[in-house]
Amino acid sequence: MSNLYIKEINLLSFGHFQNKNIKFNEGFNLIYGENESGKSTILDFIEGVFYGFDQGKNKINFSYKREKYRPIGSFKYMGSLILSKNNKDYRVDRNFDDGSYKIYDLKENIEIENKKSRLNYPGEYFLNISYSIYRNIINNQQLQDIDQDSKKKIIDFLKNPSSDLEFSSLKAKENIEDRINKLGSKRAYTKPYAKNLKLLENKNDALRRINKLNDQYYNDLLKLKNQRHKIIQFLEKIKELKNERDQYRKAKANSNYLEEKARKESLNIIERKLKDYSEFYDIDRIYFEKLDELLDESKDFYKNNKSRDIKFLYFIIILMITIFIILKRAYIILAFIIPIIYFLYKKVKNDYKKRNNLINLNIRINNELLKVGAKNKYQYEKKKEKFIEYEKLKIEKEKIIEILNILDKQEKYDKEIDINYKKNIDILKIDKEIEENENELNKLRDLNLKLEKKLALVEDELGKKNDLIEDIKAIKRKLDEIELELRASNLAIKLIESNKDKLGKNKIKLENKISKLIADISNCKYKDLSYDDKLNPLIRTKNNEFIDLNKLSVGFFDQINFALRLSLTENLYNNMFLIFDDAFINYDSFRLRMALLHLLDISNNFQIIYFSCHKREEDILKAEGIDIDIKYMEKI
Repeated sequence: MSNLYIKEINLLSFGHFQNKNIKFNEGFNLIYGENESGKSTILDFIEGVFYGFDQGKNKINFSYKREKYRPIGSFKYMGSLILSKNNKDYRVDRNFDDGSYKIYDLKENIEIENKKSRLNYPGEYFLNISYSIYRNIINNQQLQDIDQDSKKKIIDFLKNPSSDLEFSSLKAKENIEDRINKLGSKRAYTKPYAKNLKLLENKNDALRRINKLNDQYYNDLLKLKNQRHKIIQFLEKIKELKNERDQYRKAKANSNYLEEKARKESLNIIERKLKDYSEFYDIDRIYFEKLDELLDESKDFYKNNKSRDIKFLYFIIILMITIFIILKRAYIILAFIIPIIYFLYKKVKNDYKKRNNLINLNIRINNELLKVGAKNKYQYEKKKEKFIEYEKLKIEKEKIIEILNILDKQEKYDKEIDINYKKNIDILKIDKEIEENENELNKLRDLNLKLEKKLALVEDELGKKNDLIEDIKAIKRKLDEIELELRASNLAIKLIESNKDKLGKNKIKLENKISKLIADISNCKYKDLSYDDKLNPLIRTKNNEFIDLNKLSVGFFDQINFALRLSLTENLYNNMFLIFDDAFINYDSFRLRMALLHLLDISNNFQIIYFSCHKREEDILKAEGIDIDIKYMEKI
């Protein structure tokens, strides 16, 4: 039975499969399913667990398969496979997202140490074959040809048979050629030999450049010294100007402080004085103006009414005396008495009304006088004079507050200073002079900084001289080693190529086996089949005529490739699994029957995992009375 076969696969999260487990037996496994049922998904899952999805490369790249089977709606993208090898069970876990994997010995319950950087390591570890051989020999699909890289390995095996194709002489030769290729030549600019030559050239250029830096270095040192001296001069000048400006500002600030202090004292005095005028806190100038108007109104009332009454009375008396003298008749005087009486009545009535108005006016005046604590006009005049003094104090207070507000925003200095500055100093001119000097100083500092950086770099370069000399020696030694290895490698290739070529003998054995298999499958339609040195098929009929390959059917090409793979597998590898995915879709019933019988024959030594979307295989096997394990995708 098979020494290596797949026992089960666990698709934890892969494609449309979630937590699916599929078990296989170690003989012939037929898996039937309609198109798009997931057969290819399982086949690619097995390949992915062993080799990842990076086509045998050790660096993760964009892969169509990786994206094709990425689960939707799940952050997990992983699965595992359990296989048996030499009666021991192993499990391989693979994270398809980043390509990482783990290998476990289930019997010992330990993780097997592996090479994490080699993404295809599990396949190489268990199968002892590269990704290319796996894709071309182990994994069989319809219309599948063998690529050139695999053909080279097969041809080398035929030249120098080995129990392991990966360790054949071609592999040794390829390793040496690969090493030569990695070392490169003078024109392979990305390889070590040319890179070291270029590095040596660069190091020599750097050494020559360092040797030219000395003179410039000492000139720059002298220039740096002069610049530093100028910087000191600028700093002293700026310090002198700022000291003069600061002295002036301190004096002005001290003057502001003293004035603020004096103003605050004056404000305190005025506020104390204002306390003596508390009766005017709610009184303003309008009050006095209105009260003066009332007093004037009262004065005019007395003056106008008294003068008018006297004048009218005098007029009546004079008029009556005049009439009496002229006419000398008493009854005429009586005629005037009635109007006079009426006039006097009206006057009394008006006087009463005016007296009431005067009383009301006086009441208003007295009420207003009481607001300032005055009982008569004399006291009122005194109060008015006092209010004028009160207003003056208020105005003076407002002026002081305004000055204090201005002083509050000014710089103040409250310490005793020795006032020693020029009172007529032009502070704006000094500020401008300070700014100009500082600008020049900054420019000089920038130049100085650049020069210091330049000198620092030069010093670093000069300090590298000894290291450069040692590097040059080391590179020369490295180049000597590479050249020695290249000569030795080329010599080794010549020795390998000088070995006896066994291609012809082994190719005949392979051709005989393939010819027999083709004859069985094609019902002896063709006499024999051979291959040229590049493994291109040469087909001869019963009439000893060679057939033009272009005239062969697609199905027959599939048969040739199947015969070659099957013969190579039996010669190269024993006790391994083989996978077929609709590999015989182009076969007629007779050829399919013969191919299946051959697979059944070798299933004692090889595990066969056979995927099909047709029921022809099942029908043929049942017709032959052969009982095998059949799995249906819809039940998985």
